[in-house]
Amino acid sequence: MKILIYGAGVLGCNLARNLFRAGKDVTLLARGKWAEEIKKNGLRIKDKFSLRTSVSHIPVVTALTPDERYDVSLQQVQIMYINEYRIPRFWKV
Repeated sequence: MKILIYGAGVLGCNLARNLFRAGKDVTLLARGKWAEEIKKNGLRIKDKFSLRTSVSHIPVVTALTPDERYDVSLQQVQIMYINEYRIPRFWKV
């Protein structure tokens, strides 16, 4: 089963690393300098309890093409809280 993790933030990278370490066929969709860093040096995650850094050489893509097929696609997003005082007054809350 081919798995695509869409989003290379904290949650996406941890999920991709865990699936990769479990032997799953996982690919991470990342962009820009972060994608290049992962491709060059591997995905490096420091464990805050053991102070060890794991390095996983997870496949990374920067864009999807029509011929690519994945069985599962997981999208990792961050939800931002918007303070109502920062919303312009012409927007009704």
